[in-house]
Amino acid sequence: MKQKYTLNIANIQLSIVTDAAPEEVEHIRGLLDRKIREITMKSHCPKTEASLLCAMEFAADRMDMQDQITVLEERCDKYEIVLTGLKGRVGEQASEIEKLRQENSVLRSLVTSGSGAVAPDPISPTAFFAEVADAQAVPVSSSAPKPADDSDGGEAPVPEIPVETKRARASRVGLMFEQLSFDDAD
Repeated sequence: MKQKYTLNIANIQLSIVTDAAPEEVEHIRGLLDRKIREITMKSHCPKTEASLLCAMEFAADRMDMQDQITVLEERCDKYEIVLTGLKGRVGEQASEIEKLRQENSVLRSLVTSGSGAVAPDPISPTAFFAEVADAQAVPVSSSAPKPADDSDGGEAPVPEIPVETKRARASRVGLMFEQLSFDDAD
């Protein structure tokens, strides 16, 4: 609702009608009063000229603000385009994650189906490596069955490797690692 205010700005009486709040009107009045008094004290010009200089300064500030608003609106438009692109990528990544979860579930069921039990949680890397180490520690004998071959479906015994061949193979591997240095490992 519009109200009428009588203001005193730099000892000049002014009546205005506005729908602004009384606190806002008083804030603006104080700002103008200080600015006009500052201009009249520094330049020793009449109040009417100081009022015009004050109005010109505020108009210049307003134009600068409008230019800044234009720049910010352009940035907002660019950011909106980038945001739309990023939202699309997030959607793609979410579908990729879901696809990987499904693959993980299938692979987990394949790995655990041999023992008949389905692991409810993924195995930790430490436990996995411990299981691999335990499996490798089992000695190979001539009566140990060979893993099933997909082509014939049967199991064949693992042939016994002569002891001399095992030693020769171990010594070659040992020599290879003895000759490596940390620089070679990179």
